[in-house]
Amino acid sequence: MIVLHLLRKRIPSIPGAFSRNGISLRRTYEFRDTISREWNLNLINAIPKQSVPAQELLLASCIATIPQNAANSAKSIPLLNALRPYETWFTGLRREQSATRKNLKKAELHRLPTGETLTQS
Repeated sequence: MIVLHLLRKRIPSIPGAFSRNGISLRRTYEFRDTISREWNLNLINAIPKQSVPAQELLLASCIATIPQNAANSAKSIPLLNALRPYETWFTGLRREQSATRKNLKKAELHRLPTGETLTQS
């Protein structure tokens, strides 16, 4: 939120992306809607292809086998597809959030495959 707030001071119409998987807590969506309304955000909702029940089945099976697949399918892939048109983007990921984020750098270069949409399993 701080990063978005600072960016909005420079570029008021900057788009914001929200990874909307339908599984998040109701309060998360309420907060998103309140901030979007109060800040008049150009909000992009990245939505997975699967329904919530399908995501829950995927999540249950992935927890037992490959936990990162559930997150990739429900959040990361739709978000990366939504960000595809943008050359630069900012995120609020924090190193202390998980073992997979502990080596995040302040700036990273990510190149998405051109001309194709990432798929969800």
